[in-house]
Amino acid sequence: MAYSNYYIGDALIRIKNACMAKQTEVVVPNTKIVRAVMEVLKREKFVESVNSREGGLEVKLKTKKGQSLVTDIKLMSKPGRRLYLTRAQIKAKKGFATLILSTSKGVKSGKEALKENQGGELIAEVS
Repeated sequence: MAYSNYYIGDALIRIKNACMAKQTEVVVPNTKIVRAVMEVLKREKFVESVNSREGGLEVKLKTKKGQSLVTDIKLMSKPGRRLYLTRAQIKAKKGFATLILSTSKGVKSGKEALKENQGGELIAEVS
């Protein structure tokens, strides 16, 4: 497994590449934040299962008629540029894409953050 300073970005790009290559499983780095992001993707029904294994997390992607449900992943925050959204900005961005945010109460989807009246760092948009 390659080393990276930005494990979230590495994991999300691996998922995006696996979807484009029509694969159903991918192994991503096993860190607390990556596991939390994968659990959000699981709650939002983009991922079927997340299992620990030696060398990382094994992520099984959800498919429908042979096509992955993930069509695009856009990394928004990066180590050199962090992007923060208030509750009002999250509400304005509500639409087709699912937002993944890091809030003070953990990693949440945009819908979950709105229910709890929270803003936070925008990690990615998944559609």
